[in-house]
Order: sequence, then structure tokens, then C-alpha cells
Amino acid sequence: MKASYILILLILYLLVINTAAKTAQLDFENKLDTIIIEKPEKVITYDFGNNHLMAKSDSNLNINKYWVVNVVPSIIVDNSWNTSVAVNNQTLKKPDNTYARSNMFLNEYILEDIITKVTTYTDNSTNAIFQRYNFIPLTDNKESTIDISFSFNFDLGINEKDIIIKYTNSNNGYYFIAYNSNNDIAGLFSSNYLPYKYEINNQNLKIFFHFKSSELKDFYVTLSGGFSKENEENIIKSILTSWDIPYKNALNRANWIDNLFNSDNKLYDQMFSACLDCALSNFKIDNNVHFKAFYAGVRYKEPARTYFRDSYWTIQSILPFKPELVRDQIIALAKGIHDDGACGSGVKFDGSDWWSNHYDSPSFFVMMIYDYIIWTGDLSVLTEKTKGKTKDN
Repeated sequence: MKASYILILLILYLLVINTAAKTAQLDFENKLDTIIIEKPEKVITYDFGNNHLMAKSDSNLNINKYWVVNVVPSIIVDNSWNTSVAVNNQTLKKPDNTYARSNMFLNEYILEDIITKVTTYTDNSTNAIFQRYNFIPLTDNKESTIDISFSFNFDLGINEKDIIIKYTNSNNGYYFIAYNSNNDIAGLFSSNYLPYKYEINNQNLKIFFHFKSSELKDFYVTLSGGFSKENEENIIKSILTSWDIPYKNALNRANWIDNLFNSDNKLYDQMFSACLDCALSNFKIDNNVHFKAFYAGVRYKEPARTYFRDSYWTIQSILPFKPELVRDQIIALAKGIHDDGACGSGVKFDGSDWWSNHYDSPSFFVMMIYDYIIWTGDLSVLTEKTKGKTKDN
């Protein structure tokens, strides 16, 4: 009886593991917009972002850059992040396969006894970067040991001797939070499993994990930063109660983009998804909602600003699918129009000019309003007040 009970439990465990493996595959494989790189020889870098952040990761499982809207310093020191994963004392190096979708980047490592899949992603609205680790046994009754460590330096614009890093453990989970004495900017790291060891040295944080494959399901980690200490703690408290929700939201976003355009040419499908993903990822909202508009790109992030000409072309891909974002863009640009109709090249988050008096900006603004109204029929945008008055006044 006992042997039969154990056998049933083993079968159920293998079914759960196989289901997880198939789910991880279905999230990327056979999707129209998925880009697949088999046995990449070079390190692959991947840029991604959402309403609050811009980031860069790579196929070595590192988070290389992390910026937040209207926050001048980086959240972590650029390229300071180092991830190390060893399975049965074998360190993972080059992935066997790399997959990329909208805001999702997966690296797959195939060993003799186990497959490791690591997905780096963000959803559309949480100021946080996530990684999900799946370990999928290939042989029955084979126990694997897994060692994972992370090391990185917080930046936050704080002198390394003034930065405070604390470990907090609550009923729902733990987190490390870095901040200054004013509590006006903070960064944090957390995961859904407790580390067995950690080291804090000024701005550097090292975290170590050790698992057996039989006791490990999905392993999640997250990095967040750029808001106040209070706001950052509110973000992590929400994540700690539902680690799978940001992943599902990211997947829903990628699937939504994927399903908007289907052709007989996979390259066209990938190009469409990449263009729309890029446009959506450049729509930014700062923490105080003083800025709600499209960036022109990573190099145009500080100070937060939006351009007349660049955003006109950006909204062409957005208008059929997210016209409400185009309406926000029109209002953001209207704040930068002078009483005599003159416009700068762009508008900063406080409504002031970025490069004053550009001759083509008024034309792009008028064309944007025309395109928006023709597409949506929404005339109310014409009576929207900025600076206390409508622009026809």
C-alpha cells in the first residue's frame, strides 16, 4: 500500500513537471513573433521596457542596465550584475537556444539530466524586472543540485558609503532594500525562495541559493527601484503575494501583440511585433504622473521629454490599437505650445521647451490631431484644456 502511494505521488510529480515544461515551451515555441537563435556563439543582448522603465539584459542571464522615467541615476551600476547558475556542479555558460518575444527573453540550457529555462521579462505597468527559472528533469528518480547566486551594485545616485541596504523578512516573504537617509529613492531585490546566505558590502549585494530539484518549482527573482522607499515597499508587498501574475501579464501582452497581425511570412510577423512592442515600450509615465507621453528612445530619456516629429511617426503604429495613448500624447505636446503657436523640438516633463522654435513641430502636431480624429471620431480632444485654456483660444 505504501509503495503504491509513493508511486502515485511520483507520477503526479512528473505530470506537474512535464506540464510546466510544456507550458514554458508553449509560451515561446511556435509563436508567430518568436525569434529563435540556436546555439548562439556570441552574447545576445536584449532591450526591453514598460511604462516606467528601460532595461537591458543578456544571454548570460545578467541585467546590465535599469533606468526609470525622470530618475537621473541608474537603479544599479551599469554592467555590475553577475548571475551564476550551476546544476550538479556544472556552471551554465552559453545557452543552447535563445528565444525573444515582446518584452520576454528566454535562454535554454540542455544538460544530460535536466533542462534549465530562464526568462527575463517585465509586464506593462510594474516598475520591476523579473526572472523566472524552470528546471525540468529529463530522467526519472534523478535528483539534481542547483546553486544560483546574484551579485550587483546599487547606484540610485547615492554615494556608496551613504547607501543603506537592509534585509527584511515578513510573513509573505523577504526582500533587500537599498535607500538613502532621506528615503526619497530606493531599490530592492527579492525572490520567492529564501537565500541560504547573503553578503552586503557598501553598495554591493550578493545573494546565494541552494536547491534540490525535487523541492523546487518555479524560482522567481525581481529587481525594482527609482521610487521612494515607501512606494518601493508597496510594490514588493504586492509581488510577494502573487509571483505568477506579472509573468501572466507579460505573456498576455506578448500574445496580444502576436495575435494582431498574422501573415504567411514569419519575418513580417516578427517585424510587426517588434515595431509595435518598441512603440508601446516607449510610452512612459513618471511616478508623479507629471509626464505621460512617448519617448524618442533610450538616448532621449533625461530629462523626460517627448518630441513632435518623432512621436508623430511613433503613433502611426499605435493609433489602430491603443488610441487612448495617442490622446495622451496630444495633450502632452499641447502643454508645450506657446501662445503665438511656436513650438520647440520637444516638450519636457514640466511643459517647457526642449530646443525652442522648431519650424516643423506645429505641422506635425496638426497632422497628429487630424489622424487621431479621423481614426477615432473623438472631437473632445479639441476642448481639452492645458495651461487652463484650449489651444483655439
